Amino acid sequence: MGVNLIKAFLKANFKSFIEYRHEFILSSISMIINNLVLFGGLYLVLSKILPGTLYFQGITIFMGAYALGVAFFGMVNLGHEIVYGTFDKLLIRPRSTYILLLINEISNNAIGELLTWIIFMTMVADKLYIFIWTLISAIFLHIVILFYETLHFFIKTNYPMYISSMAMDTGLYPPQMFPKVVKKWVIFLFPGTLISFGPILALSDPRWYIYYFIAFIFFVIMTMISWKVGLKRYESVGY
Repeated sequence: MGVNLIKAFLKANFKSFIEYRHEFILSSISMIINNLVLFGGLYLVLSKILPGTLYFQGITIFMGAYALGVAFFGMVNLGHEIVYGTFDKLLIRPRSTYILLLINEISNNAIGELLTWIIFMTMVADKLYIFIWTLISAIFLHIVILFYETLHFFIKTNYPMYISSMAMDTGLYPPQMFPKVVKKWVIFLFPGTLISFGPILALSDPRWYIYYFIAFIFFVIMTMISWKVGLKRYESVGY
């Protein structure tokens, strides 16, 4: 019964994508164009701060991590689900609420994001290294976004959504561009830049591996705590 429930959720989700096929195709194409234009503008400016090859590799990791970790399993609407009470439908037993939420949040933008990443992957040198770190970073980014979104269990405003968006946006910029005063805060509290460029900078400075995994473990622990406590205090039917 549990497996059939998950299949039903997946089927309903994908049916909603293909119901308007032309819109789905145009949405994917526009997502690719938007990402390429965004990258082109940032590359022209920020490749002067970080060597062009390194920036390209870092942004490729970010694009892949976003496509796999956010667009497919984004949690970006968890706050909306909680506030408006639609989170109730995910409290079906005996299936895991977390698994049902993953399925429910699959985005129709995922295909466009994934195709953008494939385009970038064809142009990077060390594809295996980038591919492995993209998978790791996808998990990391997913955990970070989930943590900030679970704050909606405790906070009745949209601030957690803004913070999670900030955590993602920093992934477009290398750590070198942030002032020293705020760099550590950006790296460990809004670790998008660490997720994107940490593995690349670690090739020349292994300390970035340490920073990366310290932040990774921190967010895993905080997310587990916030998720479990939040579920216990959730009172249904929104605020």
